[in-house]
Amino acid sequence: MAETLTLERGNSSKPASASKRKGGAAARQVEDAVTEGELVQLATALPKLQAIHLRELAFTSLRRRSLSDFTSQLSSLHTLSISGRPAAAPSSHPSDSLFNLHTVGQIVISLPQLRHLALRHIHASPTSLEGLSPYPTFTLTSFALYSTPNLTPKHLHWLLRSTSFAESLRTLALDWDSSPRILNPIRYSVLRVERLHLTTTTPGVVENFALHCPSLTRLTIKASVPVDGVRLFGNLEMPLLELTDRSEGERNGLDRRMLSLIIAGRSLRFARKLRRLSLAPREESERRLEELKKACEEQRVDFDVLDASSSSATEPWIPEEFATLRQVELTPLDAEPTL
Repeated sequence: MAETLTLERGNSSKPASASKRKGGAAARQVEDAVTEGELVQLATALPKLQAIHLRELAFTSLRRRSLSDFTSQLSSLHTLSISGRPAAAPSSHPSDSLFNLHTVGQIVISLPQLRHLALRHIHASPTSLEGLSPYPTFTLTSFALYSTPNLTPKHLHWLLRSTSFAESLRTLALDWDSSPRILNPIRYSVLRVERLHLTTTTPGVVENFALHCPSLTRLTIKASVPVDGVRLFGNLEMPLLELTDRSEGERNGLDRRMLSLIIAGRSLRFARKLRRLSLAPREESERRLEELKKACEEQRVDFDVLDASSSSATEPWIPEEFATLRQVELTPLDAEPTL
C-alpha cells in the first residue's frame, strides 16, 4: 500500500479569454487536478500514509467537516509539506492563492506524531491562530519555511512550541530577510540544529544566524548580498564539516580569496574540521580558483564547483529533501510540439 501521497496543480496552462484579460486577471489559467473532496477520499483510502505533499492545489483551505474526515485518517503521518499557489498576478490579493495558515494549524494540531513539516506560500494574518489550541504537541526534526513573509514571531512560536521544549529540530531550511532577533521567541528550537539552508537578500542575516545555532556543522547559503566570512565564522560555536555557498554574482556570498587564506592557514575555528567545500560557479580569475583548490587539497578538504543554477539569483535555494516545495512548472497547452 502506498506510503506517500503527492498531489499538485495541473502541469499545463491555457490562455485566458479576452474578457478576463481586460478585467485584469492573469493571462493564463491553470487546469486544476484535484479538489478538497478528492483529497479526503484519497486519505480515507490510504490509511497508512506516512507522507503527504500538497503542491499548489486550487483550494486554499478545508471545510470543517472535510478537515475532520481528513485528519482522522492520518495516524501514521510523519511528513507533511504544503505549498500554496503563487499569486496569479501582481494585483492579486495574497489570500486568493496562498494556503491559509489557520487550516495548516488545524491539520498539524491533530498530528502529534508529525516530525517533518515544510511550508511555502502560506497566508498568515493576526487572526490565523484564533480557535487553535495554544499547545500543539508535535515535535519536529526538520522544518522548512519559504515565501511566507507575513509569518510573525507569534506564529513561529506556536508552530515550534513543543519542538522548543524537546530540542528535537536538526534541519532548518528557510528564506529570511528579517532581523535574526525576531528568532528570539523560538531560540530554544534551533539550539540543536545541525544543518541550515539559508537564503537571504539582507546584509548581516547569514552572519547573525550563526549565533542562534550553536550546534551547526553543515551550512548552505544563497545570498544576494556580500557575506562577511570572518564575522560569520567567528560566530560559529562548532567547527563546520560542510560549507556550501550557492550565491550568484561576483560580490555576493563569501569572498573566495578570504576562503583560500582561512583554509590554507586553518586560522579560524570553523576550518579546523572542514571536510567539504562547494561553491557556485562565478566569473573569476583562474588564478584565484586555483589558489582555493590548492588550499583545499593541502588541507584534505573536498572541493567542487556546483552546476550553474537555472533559477534567478533571488529565487530561494530549496534543498532536495524539500523538493516538493519547488514551483510546479507549467506547460502551455497551445505550445508547439518540440521535435
